[in-house]
Amino acid sequence: MLLVALTLVTAAVAVGSYFLSGRSLVAPAVLFAAGFTLSGVFANLYAGPWGFELHADAFLAIAGGNAWFMVVAALTSWACGKCMAARPAPQGQSAPSAPEDAAGPKTESGRSRDAAPRAGFFRNATGKRPEHAGEADAARFLAPVRIAPAAAFLAVQAVVFALTLVFIQGLYPDQSLAAAIKSYNSASTFTTDAPSLPSWFNHVRMLATGGSYFVAYLVGQQLASGWRKRDLVLAASALLAVALILETGGRTSAVAYVVVAVVSYFVVRRRLDPDGGVPWKAVAVVAAVAVVLLATFKFAAVGGRGAEDRDPLEYLAMYLGGEIANLDAYLQGGGGAEHRELFGYMTFMRDWNYFGDKLGVDAWVYSPDLPFQYRGEYSLGNVYTTFYAFLYDFGVPGVVVLVAVMAAVSQLVFEKAANARPTKWMTIWIAVYAVLAFSLLMSFFSNKFYEDVLSVNFARNLLYLLVVRYLVCYFDPKALTRRLKRKAVSRDDRS
Repeated sequence: MLLVALTLVTAAVAVGSYFLSGRSLVAPAVLFAAGFTLSGVFANLYAGPWGFELHADAFLAIAGGNAWFMVVAALTSWACGKCMAARPAPQGQSAPSAPEDAAGPKTESGRSRDAAPRAGFFRNATGKRPEHAGEADAARFLAPVRIAPAAAFLAVQAVVFALTLVFIQGLYPDQSLAAAIKSYNSASTFTTDAPSLPSWFNHVRMLATGGSYFVAYLVGQQLASGWRKRDLVLAASALLAVALILETGGRTSAVAYVVVAVVSYFVVRRRLDPDGGVPWKAVAVVAAVAVVLLATFKFAAVGGRGAEDRDPLEYLAMYLGGEIANLDAYLQGGGGAEHRELFGYMTFMRDWNYFGDKLGVDAWVYSPDLPFQYRGEYSLGNVYTTFYAFLYDFGVPGVVVLVAVMAAVSQLVFEKAANARPTKWMTIWIAVYAVLAFSLLMSFFSNKFYEDVLSVNFARNLLYLLVVRYLVCYFDPKALTRRLKRKAVSRDDRS
């Protein structure tokens, strides 16, 4: 019964957050709770065969964590709304008026058609979104797409894809390519001394994969603002980005590009048409794509994952629902704040590993403490939800503090992406939020937020994202050539 209740609670948090956020499908609290709801649904499907009954402590950790996330996000959004209302208008613009004073045609409710509700909690605190972009302001924040540089980046991705296969095969010359990919993925995931690709190539590959997040953003932007035939270059680049993940045996990171494109679409569309309502046709398309991804997920791992004989639904239940059962098993085994020499041993593992490798401190380079869990003849994997890391390192206080930080940071970024004054830098905020949104959605799976967002990994990905943004959107070889010629002429004149 508690498992059913947990699913209903997280679903209620998701639905409540949707309405509180001005009906935004991609608000942080909506995505966070939606992931746990999906996990709960699949856990319920196989709770009987697993012999699984949820206990009160696991219920309170997950349900309480979701509710606390919503509360902190609401307070953060309310504070942002107050700050936005109090901020003086830019020079030459009048201060925003309240809806009842707004000029222009009225809707049936009496609200000005130009007075869009904020895409945040307590949306009537300011009455309207004074800095929201409409179609007339689209050029102020939409990123221009230069097809030639986009095609050049596509070519770089293709070269990286081919070289990755060559290098992986070279690491395991006695195996087939599929077996070599499986061995490489297993070694990279479960060991700290796995054979690696050449260092110089790793940087190029990270540019291709990290920069592809901005390509995924551009796909969402172009779908929201008007798709053109030449944008097929972006679609091809996004598909190749997915292939770059699949060729190393990964899958979850490949889904990230899809999520980034979808979230970017909804945020951009809302900014362009704040009164347009929910685009239900787009929601239906996204739902269809999600069904296809779930149906094919088992078969997407190159070389297999040792689960080829499993029923696809059973495999999905393990992958999407096993986390709740694993967290419950950990807590029933006496799990709590573990005593480790390193602060945040599990929560900040990626950062410890990175600095340990760079500084040559072997004690900081370690594998996560994630034992595989079994219930009878069923393997439920070794992922435990994001709450596992918090409880492991800090106990219940860790859930309170770390969930609050996660909610506040994600809501702040969302406010910048959805509500801030439109400028050309807006594309960065939207792309960053879309990447962050994936970690929120996957919090039911593992500690994605503190591994991939509040970590060194994110700083690197952000750098590569900015590089690709400049190259694809703002780099103009002809203009650069003209500037260099003018400088050369100027030097000649001075001499």
